Amino acid sequence: GHQAFQNLGDFSLALWFRIEMPSSGINTLFSGARAGAFNNLLIYLNADCTVFNTWVNNIQTGTFPIGASVNDGLWHHLVWTRRVSDGAEAVYLDGSPRSDSNGSRNTSTVSLDPGGVVVGQEQDSLGGNFAQDQCFHGWIDELMVFNRALSMSEVGKLYTLTHSCSGPCYTAAIAEYRMDDSTWTIDSPSVADSAGSYDGIPRGSAAVNHTDSHLCYSGEFTNDDSYIEIAGLPVSTAIGDRTTVTFWMKWAGGTGEMPIGWGSRYDLYFFGGSFGFNTACSDLLGVSGADALSGGWHHVAAVFTNNQPSKNLLFIDGILQPSTLLAGSQCNRAVSSNFYISGWDSGESYKYNGLIDELRIYSRGLSVSEVMEDMNSTHSCPGGP
Repeated sequence: GHQAFQNLGDFSLALWFRIEMPSSGINTLFSGARAGAFNNLLIYLNADCTVFNTWVNNIQTGTFPIGASVNDGLWHHLVWTRRVSDGAEAVYLDGSPRSDSNGSRNTSTVSLDPGGVVVGQEQDSLGGNFAQDQCFHGWIDELMVFNRALSMSEVGKLYTLTHSCSGPCYTAAIAEYRMDDSTWTIDSPSVADSAGSYDGIPRGSAAVNHTDSHLCYSGEFTNDDSYIEIAGLPVSTAIGDRTTVTFWMKWAGGTGEMPIGWGSRYDLYFFGGSFGFNTACSDLLGVSGADALSGGWHHVAAVFTNNQPSKNLLFIDGILQPSTLLAGSQCNRAVSSNFYISGWDSGESYKYNGLIDELRIYSRGLSVSEVMEDMNSTHSCPGGP
């Protein structure tokens, strides 16, 4: 609340942000106001998301060009500092300082009134009079306020800072398929779920590979009949809810293949050198240059959003990808209780050719740090350490 902003001299404001879509006017990250001074503490991006602008005590004091647009689908870290003795300001993006082309300075302390602290929207009156073209569309996280100007080294430490998470929002995987069974019995629930009771049923030529894996053994899929069918998963189908699927894959390089898919025709798809989300509408939201993934082991995390596929997130080897709509128009889809490893149904179309290992399903969207934790997780192998 406003209590943290009383007679602030030196200060630092830090936060993480990710843009979903830019506003047509300005993209406001933080707005602080008091009676008669509605731009008392303000930082926003321009419409192109290439310049940070700062205001202190109702005066525009900083203009910080950042080069390439941060409207790239990725998370970015921002720190804004002010030293009251001379009014000098600094803006750091992802740990790197940016130069101020404005030069104006304000050396008065800053105070905000009750109701005058707003995140993600600029104020044209105290706590109100919001303009639609001045709001932030996206996500803001880990907002911190300091009563001193952080040094560059402190900003760097803050940029790499992590913390543990706990509570009901941070649930473990609802299903986990390590692919470490000694063998599978076709058409029988013999693909063990290490986290719950949703054992998978191997079909066709699906088999355990004992010699090539990310960890221990892996699942091997060949021909047009290989897949694993999983039923009864307790996932939410409510609009906007998220489900994350993580796995390791060694793809053979084919096209028109789905390593995973929901029975509702919501899947990950390799097609024409691209890889990403598909909703059965001749569409693909993802990345090009997928041929580089062929022949090696790579970690994938896919965050599916029910009926809002444009909000899906794709991580490859722990890195959030700047996904774009490469083909078609997306249809609204939600996950379902039926899930397939290789393809999206029991037919012979879109089956995956390659290896898959360590697949987990979470009934929520994972954060960047959680994806990294999943990627780096390990366990003992059957019959050994």
